[in-house]
Amino acid sequence: MRLRAASLFLVTSIVAFTPGALSAQGPDQSPLEQQIRALEQTQVDLLLRNDVAGMQRNWSKDYVVNNPFNQVVDASAGPIRRGQLTYSSFVPILNVFWCTIIQSL
Repeated sequence: MRLRAASLFLVTSIVAFTPGALSAQGPDQSPLEQQIRALEQTQVDLLLRNDVAGMQRNWSKDYVVNNPFNQVVDASAGPIRRGQLTYSSFVPILNVFWCTIIQSL
């Protein structure tokens, strides 16, 4: 049973992590994935315009980020808000991961 589970995990991993499975765009995107990508693009557009108030409308009250200075900070009080950081370009990398859970009885 363990060998079968390990084999299934290996096959699932190979299929899930092939380069084609992680393509950024594709006709087989689910509606949820399309919505997430659209929201991410909206955040990038706001970031490039330095519109912190616009970005903040999409954040939870306790939203924290890892900033480029390798610090975990409250997003609303970070270096962008203080004018210490601006972006001229930003390329988000969104990955889709599949996970298979096998439970033995």
